[in-house]
Amino acid sequence: MKRFFISALEHSGDIAGAELAKSIRRQLLEQGEDAEFFGFGGSAMKDAGVKILENTVDNAIMGFTAVVAEIPRLLRLMHRTAKFIRTNDFDAVIVIDAPDFNIRFAKLLQSLRPRTKLVYFIIPQVWAWRRGRTRQIQKYFDVKLSVFPFETRWFRNRYVDAHYIGNPTARRVKHFLTDFDRETERERFNLPKTLTKNTPIVAILPGSRRSEIKHLLTVQIETMNELAKEFPDLTGILAGAPDRSLEIYAPHLQNVKFNLKIAVPNKAKTLVKSGFDENSDSVIINDRKFEIYEATALTVMHVSDAGFVCSGTATLEAALLELPTVVGYISSPINFWIARMLVQIKTISIANLCLEQTVFPEIVQGACTTETALGHLQNLLTNEYRDFFKEQHEILWNKIGDQNPFEEGAMAILP
Repeated sequence: MKRFFISALEHSGDIAGAELAKSIRRQLLEQGEDAEFFGFGGSAMKDAGVKILENTVDNAIMGFTAVVAEIPRLLRLMHRTAKFIRTNDFDAVIVIDAPDFNIRFAKLLQSLRPRTKLVYFIIPQVWAWRRGRTRQIQKYFDVKLSVFPFETRWFRNRYVDAHYIGNPTARRVKHFLTDFDRETERERFNLPKTLTKNTPIVAILPGSRRSEIKHLLTVQIETMNELAKEFPDLTGILAGAPDRSLEIYAPHLQNVKFNLKIAVPNKAKTLVKSGFDENSDSVIINDRKFEIYEATALTVMHVSDAGFVCSGTATLEAALLELPTVVGYISSPINFWIARMLVQIKTISIANLCLEQTVFPEIVQGACTTETALGHLQNLLTNEYRDFFKEQHEILWNKIGDQNPFEEGAMAILP
């Protein structure tokens, strides 16, 4: 039996780690072998059969000040796990994104057990910032796997042998679309089957991290309040993050002036965690009643006519789903100041990077205001923009391709 360790510190990495583990096991079973998995991650990896040594997803951190505060805990975790790996035989240690932790983790492992194969699945976006890490990635990792088509050229120009294996987000979206009926789902949400003049549906995705929700959701709600003056029957659908209690959204839902619905991936679990009856079809938050549905963020975006989405994986999902979207991001002042000193690209949306132009309007930090967001949303709902975006949507799919990154990644990892 072969043994693998997977390090995933965030929700997206947890999902990718789960799919990769399934592909590795499937390919080994075809060869008459089996696999055992250990790792850092969350519920998705656990459900895929990975023995989780530390739930790093529920405690995901983001931002420079948050990372500094967590350094002692992360160092203890790193050294404790390196000792575990050193005293056990692993065929490969696979790390997913999260370079602040994973590059240091790989350096430590290489010093303690240099013969262990180290794999970077989803190379960090060093082309965006901290390009000095490029040398570390080449030095510490035996296999380097890229999930964006423009990355391999960038890395190879710097003598890093990265390989494009396809994009996990595109794969997930493609699978989602095979079983999705938009009209049926809009009917389930009590929505009109198609976009009409006064009844646009807007997806609201404030992110999954506490800091993202704290900074962005109030702007999103205020923007929707203003948009409702133009569209009296406007509906917004708030896509709740997995494993989050509704309490985290409550402070930002005190002055909602439009029809707001809430959707969560696991309705019963979220309701119980939030102190409501698991069979409820609505919840009372701040003395206001909101309908609640079970649905993923992908479903929320695909039933909507436009979106106001936090920068991150969801922006690429929106682009692949042909959802015109405003991309927003607000961080703490100190985090933003440091990022501005370090970031070496002018766009924050992966879709815009892939398309090599600003198709999705981006509003960041001080520019992320109700007035600015409102203007962009109004434009997204015009027929002219929707025709333009349809063309860009087709170009994006052609660039990304249809490879299965988990099967390709598993083949690259296995001897």
